[in-house]
Amino acid sequence: GHIIGMEQDAARYQAGITALGLKPVFDELHTANEAYEKMRTDRRAEGLEAKLPDARTARRNTDELFEGACQCILASYILAKTDADKQTVANLVDAMNKTSADFRATYNASMAQKKSKDKKKPGKPDEKPGGGSDGNGKTPGKPDEKPGDGGGKTPDDGKGGKGKDNGKGKDNGKGKGGKKGDDDGNVSPEKALITPLLPALETELNLAHDCLAYGGVTDQQDGVTIYLVVNKRTQEEMYVKVEGGKLVVVQKK
Repeated sequence: GHIIGMEQDAARYQAGITALGLKPVFDELHTANEAYEKMRTDRRAEGLEAKLPDARTARRNTDELFEGACQCILASYILAKTDADKQTVANLVDAMNKTSADFRATYNASMAQKKSKDKKKPGKPDEKPGGGSDGNGKTPGKPDEKPGDGGGKTPDDGKGGKGKDNGKGKDNGKGKGGKKGDDDGNVSPEKALITPLLPALETELNLAHDCLAYGGVTDQQDGVTIYLVVNKRTQEEMYVKVEGGKLVVVQKK
C-alpha cells in the first residue's frame, strides 16, 4: 500500500526522477511490490480452500497432543535406568517450562497493558455516582415492600435480633465457616502421612507445584504399604511407598 501511494505521488515528478537516475529504483520497487501482492493473494486463497478449523478446535487438538507428549516424557523419566538418562529428560522438561514461562510472561504483559487502557476509559455520562438509581449508591426498595419482606429490617423477637437460629443460619455456623477438608473435617492418617511428602515428589518428577494429591487408596505389596497418588491436572495415577522419609514411585503389580 505504501509503495503504491508513493508511485502515485511520484507520477507528477517523472522528469525529475529520471534526471536523478531513480527510475530503475522505482521500477524495481514496483516489480517487488507486485510479487508480494500476488503472494499475499495466493496465500489468502489457499487459506480459504484449506477450510482450517476454528481456534477453539485447534487448541483442543493441540492440548491433546501436548498431553500425550508430556505423558511420554514422564514415563521416560520414571523408567529411566541411569541418572544420565533422567538428567536428559529433566533438561528437556526445564527447556519446555522455560518456553512456557516466556509465553506466559508475554501474555500477562499484554493483558496488563489492556487492563490499563480499559481503566482510562471514561464512564458513561448518564451514570450516577455509586451506580445506584438515587445518586447515593443505594437502590431504594419498592414502595409497597413491608419490613421483613426485603424492603427493610426485620423486627427482632427479643433475642438480640439474631433470629430463630441465633444468627448462625440453618447449619448452626458449621457451613462455609467450618473446617475445610473431609466431610467430617477429619484427615485420615494416610493422607496426613502422604500430603507433606508430595512437594518433594513433584520436584523430583519435575511436575508443577501442587498438582499431586493422595488418591484415598492404600494397598499392600510385597509386605510394604503403597499409596495411590493422582495428578490433579492429568488424572494420571501412580503408586508410591514411603522410604527414607520420602515418596518413591513403585510399579503396581
